[in-house]
Amino acid sequence: MKADGKYKLGVALHSGTSFPVGKVTRLRLYPMDLEEFYWALGMQIQTKEAHDAIENLRRPLIASDFKDIFQQYLAVGGMPAVVSEWVESKNISHVEMILKNILADYRDDFSKHTTNAESRKIGNLWRSVPQQFAKENHKFTYKTVAPSARGRDYAFALDWLLDAGLIYKIDLTVHGDKLPLSFYFNNSDFKIYGLDVGLLRQLAGLSTSVVIDDDNIWSNFGGAFAENFVLQQLRSLGFDETYYWASNADNPNQPKGKSELDFVVSTENLIIPIEVKSGEQVKAQSLRVFRNKYNPELSIRFSLKGLDYNEGLLNIPLYYSFLFNDLIAQKRSSPSSSFTFVKEQSIQPSSNE
Repeated sequence: MKADGKYKLGVALHSGTSFPVGKVTRLRLYPMDLEEFYWALGMQIQTKEAHDAIENLRRPLIASDFKDIFQQYLAVGGMPAVVSEWVESKNISHVEMILKNILADYRDDFSKHTTNAESRKIGNLWRSVPQQFAKENHKFTYKTVAPSARGRDYAFALDWLLDAGLIYKIDLTVHGDKLPLSFYFNNSDFKIYGLDVGLLRQLAGLSTSVVIDDDNIWSNFGGAFAENFVLQQLRSLGFDETYYWASNADNPNQPKGKSELDFVVSTENLIIPIEVKSGEQVKAQSLRVFRNKYNPELSIRFSLKGLDYNEGLLNIPLYYSFLFNDLIAQKRSSPSSSFTFVKEQSIQPSSNE
């Protein structure tokens, strides 16, 4: 929060207004996550069966609906009004219009709560989010916002978007084996992600066919959108402290190495490295470098390959991301037997009503 308090959106926009300390219950709301999207489309039974399967160390039965609806989620996103329209009409043109209106409302908020000069900078930074993804390593740079942009000129804009909850900031952690991770991060080396994959797609000007119809353009943007999707799910599952990692980051006398791991999170005393792949090609050099250096108990790879566990590496299908906490809980409660899944014969998934 700024020193005078007037820029904390929804809490202290007006200077001179006292805050009722101790009398407010804070509740952080996120867009609907993938499981809630499944529920909205009538898949409560299937998601419960998947949770039950993990609890009993079985592989969830793969229903084609999960993959299909996952692709819909990447295009539609989790904003409640957008999801409601998709459930009601399945009209993608209506969805696009609502997404555009939400983005327009955000732009109006920029000017409503700040000066004209500040509003322009916020808008410039906000519009640069898809461009930040276009770079190979996705690292945030102010020059992507504007050629002459400097950190001190745009620090307020970055803080404003973070406080408003429109972007997520992921800092570099310089150690992958020390807790808490918050003690070992570099907040000047970071990446930013969008609040919602549907809004991000619209902000980038990409049509839904790029996602739903597996357009060739997806090969250029799929990785970035998959990363944004995974981060969005992690936040909704309670992982507010999320970092990324780069080789040699713990050695200030050397430049960072080429290996960059998408995310590192922790739960209790467990550090979990996470690699994200948008398809079934799962070569993960960065994750391999991290594992060789730190030997973590458990490593996670999200991809479109099936659920599998092999020598400390757990592959979670992107469409089963909502099972992440269940899988981690199994690791904590029964380290020796976790993820030794029993295979079952496939059966028809429950029909949607």
